[in-house]
Amino acid sequence: MKKSFFFLIILFSSCNLFYKVVFGIKNPKMESYSSITEYAKTLTIKPSELLFSKDSSSCSVLNNLFSGAPEVLIFNKNKTFLPYKNDSIACNAPIDLFLKNICNIESNHAITSKSIEYNYLISLLDNHNNSLKETNDTNIDFIVFADFAKFVPKVNKTHIINWGKELKEHNGNCKAKILYINLDYLESWGISKKSLPNLRLFANKK
Repeated sequence: MKKSFFFLIILFSSCNLFYKVVFGIKNPKMESYSSITEYAKTLTIKPSELLFSKDSSSCSVLNNLFSGAPEVLIFNKNKTFLPYKNDSIACNAPIDLFLKNICNIESNHAITSKSIEYNYLISLLDNHNNSLKETNDTNIDFIVFADFAKFVPKVNKTHIINWGKELKEHNGNCKAKILYINLDYLESWGISKKSLPNLRLFANKK
């Protein structure tokens, strides 16, 4: 119960209410590796780019790290966190621009109090498809993690697909890798359907 309450606080903080009202939200369903993998393909996400939350507790922490909205976390080859926005910016409007110009992010990244340890982030993930293997490639200059959830379909189509496109067509000669962290509730966690939060807003009940 506490985990669901914490999740709701995160979900409706910042500019999240705007996202949910304008872009729609569905009540979360219990998902599986296969159902998320098939859905991810509709967002042009390959299985080799897909990661999952390790369990329900990890999912709550990841929602907090991503600020409860579609977001990206960027690290350089030394696994140092490089924020693209400062603490005063709540929403994610600059993401497209930063991904397009990611080669310059080390000199242009924002100053923020937010600090994320790479290894801590990795400890929260279920590397079901062995998608993390390429992150050890010393030729990769930047690693981008983006979050998504199946129960917010319209946001995924307007954000996730475009972010991947911008990064793959980025300016400059640096090498960047994007991985997508799914934040749906998985059957493999062993939780009951009754523990799933009721998130659908009245305006988006269809």
